[in-house]
Amino acid sequence: MRFPIPDDEITRFRQTLGTGKPAKPLAFVFGHGLWNDLDLQAHLNWLDTILDATTQQQPYLAEPDALWPRLVVTPNAAGRNKPDEWLVSQGNKALSIYEDSVRIEDGRRGVEHLGTFNMSVQANMYDGGCVTSFFLSVDETDQFIDSTAFSQTL
Repeated sequence: MRFPIPDDEITRFRQTLGTGKPAKPLAFVFGHGLWNDLDLQAHLNWLDTILDATTQQQPYLAEPDALWPRLVVTPNAAGRNKPDEWLVSQGNKALSIYEDSVRIEDGRRGVEHLGTFNMSVQANMYDGGCVTSFFLSVDETDQFIDSTAFSQTL
């Protein structure tokens, strides 16, 4: 999902969240591909928009004692099929610097960070792979429900 996030995507995300407090906590896992060229401010604008939409839809999550587990998974480095022109801006060194910054800034927002650096499972993909934003919920039988909020392929 790119930033700015289109209004229809935010609307779909809010609809997925619903309006009532669920019986069990929701865990949110956010991620994106290399659309932002590892620009920290673009990432933060994107994340802040999602977090704001979430608390507007579910105000209880903005309370200081709310149980709101959040994790950001950043993209891995550009794969071997990526054109050479991207190796400096999206290669391992650039990604390491970016991920360190994301960890610090997301942490200030109460969001944990899972750095991916150059995961071998996706290392040969053109753009390093794409992780879409989604959240997991548990239904009344304790089964996980994958409710994908953003399904746009980058």
